[in-house]
Amino acid sequence: MQGDENILINLDFLKDSRFSNEDRQRQYSDEEFINLLMQRVRCLNCDHYFNWAVPYDSDGECWNCGTKYEVHEEENHWGSIEHGGEVVTVIDPEDRENTVRLTGQGGEGWAIADYLNYIGLDPSEFIHSYL
Repeated sequence: MQGDENILINLDFLKDSRFSNEDRQRQYSDEEFINLLMQRVRCLNCDHYFNWAVPYDSDGECWNCGTKYEVHEEENHWGSIEHGGEVVTVIDPEDRENTVRLTGQGGEGWAIADYLNYIGLDPSEFIHSYL
């Protein structure tokens, strides 16, 4: 079945145990599924997907391990200008004096980019129109 124009929808992707039980058990329309993936990022500590609607939220917390993330406003601003909106720079939860990229150029760390790879598409071709 076709989802948002060019993206094939395969809900089997949600069977991945890195999603919360709530995410895995809910029923989704195609649009809801894509929106869910756009609002999930991978935790740097445990690699589970957690809910964070960047750029609307300035902080987030992993449901699995409790690691808390906070956008570093200045670094994130410059990173977005230099590399695009898919790059999110946060204060390093292990060393608050430093910053780290929660998500990288090309969408690394976003569930939507992982999904596009899963269905055999290059995330860089789609990422800017979805994030």
